[in-house]
Amino acid sequence: MGSSINFYLEPKQISFLQAADDEVLYSGGFGGGKTLMVCLKAFVRAQHPRAVEVLCRAVEADVHDTILPTLFEGNGATPAILQPGCYIWNKARKWIRLLGPGQMPLGIIRYRGLGAHNQHNLEKMGFRGQNVTGVGIDQVEEISSKQYNNVLGRVRVTDEGLTRQVYGSANPSAPSHFLAQRFGIRSSHSPEVTPEIVTTLEANGRKNTLRAILTCPAENPHLPADYLARLASYTGVERLRYVLGRWVASEGIVYDNFLRDTHVKDRPGPWARAIVAIDDGTSKPAAMLLVLIDNDGRRHYAEECHRAGMSDHEKVMRVEAWSHKYGPLDAVVVDPAAAALKLSLSRVGLPVFDGRNEVRPGISVVRSGLDPGVDGDPGWTIAERCVKTIGELEGYMWDPNSKDEKPIKRDDHGPDAIRYAEQHLYAPPALVFAIDPDMEAVAKHAQAAWRGTLVHEHPIGREMDMSLAAGRWRDITLERDAKGPLRLWRKPVRDLTAKINIFVSVGHGQNQSHLVMADMRTKQITGEFVAPITPERLSRVAAMLALYFGDEDGQASVGVMANTPGKVFAQSLGQIGYGADLWEPDPKEFAEAVGMLRAAWETRAFAEPTAQAIATARQYVYSGSTIMHASLVGDMERRGQYADGIIARAGLWRAIAGQEYSHDPGLEHLPGTLGDLRERAKAGLIRTGTRR
Repeated sequence: MGSSINFYLEPKQISFLQAADDEVLYSGGFGGGKTLMVCLKAFVRAQHPRAVEVLCRAVEADVHDTILPTLFEGNGATPAILQPGCYIWNKARKWIRLLGPGQMPLGIIRYRGLGAHNQHNLEKMGFRGQNVTGVGIDQVEEISSKQYNNVLGRVRVTDEGLTRQVYGSANPSAPSHFLAQRFGIRSSHSPEVTPEIVTTLEANGRKNTLRAILTCPAENPHLPADYLARLASYTGVERLRYVLGRWVASEGIVYDNFLRDTHVKDRPGPWARAIVAIDDGTSKPAAMLLVLIDNDGRRHYAEECHRAGMSDHEKVMRVEAWSHKYGPLDAVVVDPAAAALKLSLSRVGLPVFDGRNEVRPGISVVRSGLDPGVDGDPGWTIAERCVKTIGELEGYMWDPNSKDEKPIKRDDHGPDAIRYAEQHLYAPPALVFAIDPDMEAVAKHAQAAWRGTLVHEHPIGREMDMSLAAGRWRDITLERDAKGPLRLWRKPVRDLTAKINIFVSVGHGQNQSHLVMADMRTKQITGEFVAPITPERLSRVAAMLALYFGDEDGQASVGVMANTPGKVFAQSLGQIGYGADLWEPDPKEFAEAVGMLRAAWETRAFAEPTAQAIATARQYVYSGSTIMHASLVGDMERRGQYADGIIARAGLWRAIAGQEYSHDPGLEHLPGTLGDLRERAKAGLIRTGTRR
């Protein structure tokens, strides 16, 4: 069989050759003999007659440049593994048959390149139809996790004295690399302190053991002194990785002060409040992060939802689930370009705010939050379960070709969501409303006395318009419907002594319109109609309500915010003989009206029956000398078509605030309705509990 050869191995190299774990990784810097170890392990395993071992690299050319020379030629003082007369080499089919004493056939070693990093097809990877005993991969860090998993699936054959095994060598990479994640390697691990790491993975009911062996050039006594001197000149990340054998993030990383050992942890709370941050995506992943904030203002990114293909409905359901689990959310901070998602979130009463898109200032805020405070703890941490976001943070790089220092726009969804959250919390918008807990409790407990829809004897058209113009209120019917757009806080009966005032904020397109009714005698909201509806149809709804709930002097008065669709509403209402008071305030007048509404809420002069209106109020902010919904800041185009319940309430309160208040003891206060709850709140019988 040819002459014998000797290899002088170090303890860690012997440990690698003897390891019988399901997966074994030999990790080290330059000059550690990694390729030699993988080839030598394949040679040792192929001594078994039934062995079928495969040696791989990511690229076919590298197989010929590294693996084959190691097998057949050796390197310097290191002899070739395969000596003449101990093998048969079929170059065309890329296999080597080892021969024992008397030319007895032993096992086979195949070799191949796995293909490009994004090449996951087994046939193109050279594994279609093959079942093997073991695979050795040189430079495993060069392949993808999917390629690695495909290789694992082909290692099926075992025999007495031969376990199936995947083994490989790797240069250290980032701690977010799939190898570090799989083998449990952390940035704090070093060859001196943690020479071997053993972990267990369970798959398909079977526990696999994994062993990582960490090495560095200094452990190899055979390296020349001048080579070690050259390695000593390395600095920064190159020194940490290739000289010291550490798995650390690369240079040029945006958040180079993000450290797993410091910032990745689970925290129990207690928590004072919660927000959600969203970087939207459909074909690309959307990153949704739940952020919990303690009483010291420290943030903890506790949960993530990070995947592509989610509909807006799915995203809204996830945010609602978090809101129910952790208590009412203070804010949902959303990618400012995600108009449809913001609308969907607003419709279910969530407090939506635009994320800020100033990238460089935002990165500075995020980085400062990673630094320790006076007590040594960082400003924010992230839970271990947020795997995808953590990986993106560690791989978030500056673009070396950018003249104005921008990050590379790739795999940045989690970091963008964190940036939205941190900027929002660092410089929160100046909120207009401070919601009283008792007022919030009233809205939470209030139940509509009636809910349903309006039905007219005639369909929309000439006959309906003639009926409304003639004041035939008996042509109008109120039909119960648990999901109807009309909610009444009193029984749906006509009361000719009531003094009902209606105010309308008209939306555009699929945006919801809000019609609110109040009794001027009690200054109490008596009903609300909310739906996405055209201005023309809404004008008929307003006419029916004004007629049905009119008094002895005629129909109820109607006011409308004079935005663009509001003017269409007023014109349509006028065509059937109903007048509408157009309110077209300048910014100062609108701010005064909103201020009056806020004061009425704070003094409990105007009770609020809906949690959705309170959620909308929380999104009203000061912008310079004006007041507006947070989603309108910087969006002049939408302001002329925007509608919400706060505009309707501000316009309504403006109309009835000067009326004399009279509490009629004869007015019915049904248990659970607004009147009942308002009186209970005044008496101190309703209180809010802790938030979470």
